[in-house]
Amino acid sequence: MKLFMPILISILFTLGINYNAEAEPDYTDYVPKYRSQNKNFMLTKIEYTSSEMVLHFRYVASRDEEIIYFPGSSRSTAWKLYTSGRRGSELTKYAKLENIMINGVLKAEKIEADTEPSFVAKNGEVIRGEAHFSRLPGNIRAINFKASTLGVCSDILVKEEDSPMLGTEEQMKSNENSFDRQLGDSGVSVVPESNAKKPKVENALKDEIVVKAKEPITYTPKELNSSKDLGCNTRVILKNVYFDDNSASYAGRVNALKTIQIIVDYMNYYPQSVIILHGHSDVLGDPVRNFELSKERILTVRNSLVLSNIDNDRIRTIAHGSSQPLPQFENGGKKNRRVEVELICKD
Repeated sequence: MKLFMPILISILFTLGINYNAEAEPDYTDYVPKYRSQNKNFMLTKIEYTSSEMVLHFRYVASRDEEIIYFPGSSRSTAWKLYTSGRRGSELTKYAKLENIMINGVLKAEKIEADTEPSFVAKNGEVIRGEAHFSRLPGNIRAINFKASTLGVCSDILVKEEDSPMLGTEEQMKSNENSFDRQLGDSGVSVVPESNAKKPKVENALKDEIVVKAKEPITYTPKELNSSKDLGCNTRVILKNVYFDDNSASYAGRVNALKTIQIIVDYMNYYPQSVIILHGHSDVLGDPVRNFELSKERILTVRNSLVLSNIDNDRIRTIAHGSSQPLPQFENGGKKNRRVEVELICKD
């Protein structure tokens, strides 16, 4: 059959009929074997085609209005497959994300390479999607997967078509049920998913508006110089954490990371602490682009915290775009391109 396929494709092409070679996988691994570093994230199955390796993932939100970012393959934060070989022999492949769903509602069919949309999920809602990678070289037997701050899966076993460990759909569903029970034991109640056969694609902006604050501020928050500056439910500007125009990269990385380390030390000392990161942009330019920049700047800081082993569940985010310039820079100024931190305290 495989020898006949090229001839069939050629005939269909001649007749003007499109053939989707990726419509059906050559084979599917229903029980992926790997080590996970996030209890809320799992791989449900892996599909293998002649040209791709497709990782199907499932993530359960653990807080209300959790913002989840889905970077395109050309973004610096793109999800990736990578090996842990010697220097010069490493392999890295970047994901094309498709069919992002939240509790049965299709949010995006495809994530464009140069975009990074975000969606808001409620506590217990299930996020599903596909991470598409070009097929791995035949000599690779294990690979690692990093889904930005959502999860890291190490030592994923790459299986062959004749492997006796491919499993069945029933086993996959059983693994999902076990995953949900474990989350329930830890206090996360999984919301049942919709069974809609033709889910509607929703506009990402609709979700983003939920977390977009429009009110201006009439004060200038103080800067973070030490942990003593962190107060309950009070915003503090991250000193030296600034960004160039139209950029989400630190303008002075070394000094920025010194300030972020203050937050890391505080959160390590108080392991139950939770923070909100507020992202901002300058008032000049397109408001929609400014809002995207404020989200990207939050992600930059959040990634720095997560890379310092701060649990992603302890970091909440709010993007303000250009709606909250500092009072002394209402007409524009580089200090509007900032991120603030707010310590959340219980009543």
